[in-house]
Amino acid sequence: MPIGEKIRTLRVSRGLTQKQLVKGLYERSYISLIERGKIKPTTEALSLIASRLGVSMEELAARDQETFDHSLLLYKQGIETQDVSNLERAWKGFFQCGSLNNMVSCVKKWASLVSNSEVLTALKTTLRRAQGTDINTYIKCELRVLMGNCYFNMSMLKNAVWEYEDILSDYPPESFLSRIHVNLGSAMMELADYNSAVTSFQNALKYDTEPRRAMRAYLGLGRCYRYLAHSDKALEYFKQVNCWAKEHDEDLFYLSHHSIGVVLLDQGNVSEGISYLTKVWSYYKMKHLSLHEAEVVEEFIRADTYFKDYTRALSWCEYGLLLLGEQNKHLSGRILLWKSQIYKTLGNDETAKNLESAAKVVLNGDFHTHQKYLNAFTLI
Repeated sequence: MPIGEKIRTLRVSRGLTQKQLVKGLYERSYISLIERGKIKPTTEALSLIASRLGVSMEELAARDQETFDHSLLLYKQGIETQDVSNLERAWKGFFQCGSLNNMVSCVKKWASLVSNSEVLTALKTTLRRAQGTDINTYIKCELRVLMGNCYFNMSMLKNAVWEYEDILSDYPPESFLSRIHVNLGSAMMELADYNSAVTSFQNALKYDTEPRRAMRAYLGLGRCYRYLAHSDKALEYFKQVNCWAKEHDEDLFYLSHHSIGVVLLDQGNVSEGISYLTKVWSYYKMKHLSLHEAEVVEEFIRADTYFKDYTRALSWCEYGLLLLGEQNKHLSGRILLWKSQIYKTLGNDETAKNLESAAKVVLNGDFHTHQKYLNAFTLI
């Protein structure tokens, strides 16, 4: 139990009001802040309050220390094992103890492993606690970027855009500019605002010469130009990334390899495209990159639909949905649209209609955007 809650529990059990507890010592607002966990009492204040409550200062502080020590152990175990449940419990313990620096370290690690409503709430709470403290601007900006990333990974794309734009409007440290513009471009691209995304990726290249981030911007530009029907220009960017990454970054090499395969499909070079994508799929499976694996699976669906191998295409649909779970609603919705399209082709209009309805629920206001995507990139 946090020390503020312990003080309140003891005060109430003794029939004292806040004003009575600190009469002649402090203003009532001071004990109110302590009890609500907004501030920590000084050693002197803790001693005086403990005396008024008829307990020792050590007794008041003891359980707080126990909670902190247990949270620290959970945090270390969470880092060693990449166990998000331990990190969540550790963060809650640090929150109870009012240990802001540990809250920051814990939520940063937690957010790097998973994106969900619990992480988002923890990031917001940690950021609120950090405001008005001596936590430096760099760390506060880092927390805000992680919030934007969390929104993005949860498919709350408009929220992600607003968060990134809000950070930029507050003139963040220059070292963050390229990173924020790349992330902003990625969110805009998912919202099908391709021209704005191109601008954002180009801005990222102005602020940073760090090769990996520049390659991410090139990858984003390639994807935008693909959606804008400039496949040759897209292929040029992807090959540039592929060439650099071959010697420097294995993950980026396969991401660019993936993109090249997709554009080859677009251009009708289906066999060559599948050859690229099969290598990428094996790599993603080996690395347990389920979201990227599902993205490749969508391309297999596209190819098998082109070859009229509908049984296999439907099997890929089931596998893709299984891989995704709750990870990416946009891709899940699009796979449901692929299934709907396949069943419609097979003459099963009722199943096709039901799947389309399911896709509308999943995609919500983005349904028509993804329907246009299928229409644009179905191989014929």
